[in-house]
Amino acid sequence: MVGAILLLCALAGARSLSNAFVFDDEYNILANPYLGQWSFLSKALYRDVLWAMDPGVRSFSPFYRPVQLIWNWLNCRLFGYNPVGWHLSSVLLHLVAVWLVYRIAEHLAGEFKTALVAALLFGLLPCHAEVLGWVAAADISLVATFELAAFLAFIERRNSDRSVSWPVLLLYAGALLSHESAIMFPALVALYLLTLESPSREATLMARLRLVMVYLVPLLAETMVYLIVHELVIGSITRPPSGDHLTIAQALMTAPGALAVYLQVLVVPWAAGPAHRLLAPASLVAPGLLIPAAIVIAAVGVFALAIRNSSRRNFYLFCAGWMAITFAPAMNLPAFRSDMLIQDRYLYVASVGWCLMLATALAGLAVRGLARQLIWAAVGVWLMAYGAALWNAQHLWHDDATLFRRGVEEFPEAALWHAQMGVVLARRHDLPGAVHEFETWRSLTRDVRTYEGSEQLRNLGLAYAQLGRNREAETELAQSLQFYPDAPATPYIILAGIYEGEGNLEGAERTLRTKLVLDPDDYRTLYQLGRLHARMGRVPEAVAEISAAVKLVPHPPAEAYTALAELYDIQGDRERSESALKNAESMPDASEEVGIMRARIEMRHGDKAGAEKALRDLVARYRGDQRVWTMLGLLMVDQKRDDDALVSFQHAIGLKPHDPRPYLYTARLLHAKGRDREALDDCHQALAIDPNNADASSLMNDLTHSSAQH
Repeated sequence: MVGAILLLCALAGARSLSNAFVFDDEYNILANPYLGQWSFLSKALYRDVLWAMDPGVRSFSPFYRPVQLIWNWLNCRLFGYNPVGWHLSSVLLHLVAVWLVYRIAEHLAGEFKTALVAALLFGLLPCHAEVLGWVAAADISLVATFELAAFLAFIERRNSDRSVSWPVLLLYAGALLSHESAIMFPALVALYLLTLESPSREATLMARLRLVMVYLVPLLAETMVYLIVHELVIGSITRPPSGDHLTIAQALMTAPGALAVYLQVLVVPWAAGPAHRLLAPASLVAPGLLIPAAIVIAAVGVFALAIRNSSRRNFYLFCAGWMAITFAPAMNLPAFRSDMLIQDRYLYVASVGWCLMLATALAGLAVRGLARQLIWAAVGVWLMAYGAALWNAQHLWHDDATLFRRGVEEFPEAALWHAQMGVVLARRHDLPGAVHEFETWRSLTRDVRTYEGSEQLRNLGLAYAQLGRNREAETELAQSLQFYPDAPATPYIILAGIYEGEGNLEGAERTLRTKLVLDPDDYRTLYQLGRLHARMGRVPEAVAEISAAVKLVPHPPAEAYTALAELYDIQGDRERSESALKNAESMPDASEEVGIMRARIEMRHGDKAGAEKALRDLVARYRGDQRVWTMLGLLMVDQKRDDDALVSFQHAIGLKPHDPRPYLYTARLLHAKGRDREALDDCHQALAIDPNNADASSLMNDLTHSSAQH
């Protein structure tokens, strides 16, 4: 029957096998370049849980969880980056916890059926969907498994007068190194000793307490060693919260609401999910404080009345105490983000007490006759509802889009869910949707001067830039880099590009140099600085910078060599120019880049016929390349073949309608031909795409002035 229960729980949790890596799994697993290395095992022992995000920082986070890191390493070695294997290991770990709950219930309740019901309840609770469906939540199932095993080893010791054995200490160490919440385990053992296994030969409470403290000395000593190790490795176990967190006063007023929501998640099958709406009450008389407080007080009162005359009152008090002790860390509300105060996985260990209490109460009610049949029938229906809800809830962690969409729906005031949904939409190239979510995040968040805040500002700025909203992009990117200068090269390069488009070449240069001070060996930044200096006419600097950039990567792109070829040609070094072009030709799929550059060089040397032939050949081979048509149009303008130039520019516009340059070139040509009305239309198009384009603005002023004169 125990095997059948484990099989049912395995089937109920099997839906998680179709889930992908989501949310924190991105940087814990997928973006962790060190995870599969053997050295990762040793580093797990003296680094924080997020050390791979920034190996140069002593402690990136305050969490010391080497067992979780080793668990991730083991999964990576076994399954690689296939999420099916990772979720399978989570399901298997959950089944171990179910079996331990059965063993504990069998020992404490002394009844086989009660133990079976307790284990089945625990295995099917819908609030455990987060632990099953989200790989990053494995730390909770790990600490639960170690704690349950340690508790079972303690209560099954042969000599009740004996203190803690070495298996208990070893398992408790595993729990401590899995998650910080395990420091509550000694209190759980003390509660058990005082309620269910009172030390013999001691009549008074104080005498029993003294003896319990003697029993707990090894556990407390191990806890102190853990805290010392934690302090030595990464610092204090507690740190001042940064970002959007509750104050102490807000946390106290929010506590009843948090308890009420957690109670609902534990009892109501369909309440499980990744997001639960909970806002800090505005005052002591706010409904958000008074109503939850009344619910919690009523629940405590009903429990007290129900066990008042029960022969198993101590057992029920132990179950309630189990829930309170193991759940206490989750009520440290100031330590959590204000938009993620409620997280289902924190009920995982606490729910053991609930399952023990409920199974025992049901067994006590179903003693005989028709009542027994009705009660067990109701239990069967309830368990089926739990199993169905658990199956459905796991899908909420199926992928990032599903997860974050649910978060936005359930808690629209939470900035986090909007920011993460914006990231998903940006990856799907839904830029208007992404900007909407990022702007909503911006309006909801109270502090953007954090690592996460700067990251989301950067995301918003990049989305603005892709939509051509350069002024807004400039504001957000500049603020993001001010708060977190050690960002990737992309925002620096885009911000420099915006400055360059505005004609602010000094600002563009300053932005790129700022990044190079932080990371002198960043290929992309050094290359862009070289291209900028080439535009500024500082050819020797441009040559030096692009040459240095080429040496930084084993396989530089062809465009780096073609840029060098053009610069060498400007310097009059035709031999080195041709050598650079040959290097580019050796790159795969580089013939088009080389052809375009040869045409540019021929145009510079006045070989218009040779340039036109090269461009016509390129047009025939790469009809979809807007750059070739634009260059051909410029060549036609130079040859006074205006009609052919207009045809080429129209081709370029048709291929890439969101590029302002062909519109600008067309407007210049039409203005030179006296067709200012048509030129105004094209100039408007260029400015609509890039409102900060200095060349288009200058031409618009000329056209407006010319129209006023006529």
